[in-house]
Amino acid sequence: HTGRDIVEAALVRGRIHSFDAYARRLAIREGGLQHEPGTWLFVNCFPASIRDPECCLRSTLEAVGRTSLRPSDVVFELVDADAMSDYAHLRAVCDYYRREGFGVALDDVAGGPESLSRIADLAPHFIKLHKRLAQSATEPAIADATGQILEVAREHRVAVIAKDVETADEASVLLAAGVSLMQGRHFGRPAPQMRSNTGAALARLMEQLEGHLEAETPRLV
Repeated sequence: HTGRDIVEAALVRGRIHSFDAYARRLAIREGGLQHEPGTWLFVNCFPASIRDPECCLRSTLEAVGRTSLRPSDVVFELVDADAMSDYAHLRAVCDYYRREGFGVALDDVAGGPESLSRIADLAPHFIKLHKRLAQSATEPAIADATGQILEVAREHRVAVIAKDVETADEASVLLAAGVSLMQGRHFGRPAPQMRSNTGAALARLMEQLEGHLEAETPRLV
C-alpha cells in the first residue's frame, strides 16, 4: 500500500485525527534513531486534524522527549495548508509549534494572493513549492508565480524548497530563479532507512483501517 492509500483509508474511516497523531509519533521515534547532528527532521502533519493544539500535540511533545532530539531539530511540515479554509486554526497550530521551539514549514505552496499573504503573515521557517511550480518551471506564467513567492519569502526570511524536481532542466531553471534547496527524483529516489518493525507497524495500521472499512461499508443486496 502507498502512503496515499493509508491516508485515504483514514479519511474515509473518519480516523485522520488518530492516524495523524500516530504517524507523528512514529516519525519522531524512527527519525530520532537516524538523526544526525546539525540536520533537521521534517515531520508531515495535517493541521486540519489537530483540533486543539494544546491537547492534541501533547503526545507529540512526549514522543520528542523520549528521543535525543531537541525541538529545534524538528520541523513540522503542514500539509495542505493552502487548502485550509480555517485560517485562524492554521495560525494557532503554527503559533503552538513556534512556542514549543519547533520549526514550521508550509507544504504545497502554489502562489496567488491568499498564499502570498499567508507566507507574509505566518513567516514559517520553510515553504515547499507545489510540484507544478517545479514541473512547469519553464512556462512564463509559472515562472512569474514562483518569482512572486521568492520575493515574499526573501522579504520575510523564509527558506524555499522546490520538491518533485524530476529533470536537470527543471533544476537548472529553478536554480537560476533563486531556489537553491530542492528534492525529487532527479537527485535520487526515496530510500528510507526504515527498521523492520516500522514497516510492520504501518502494515498493522493499514489492516486495522481496512477491517473498520469492511465492517462499515454498506452492502448492496
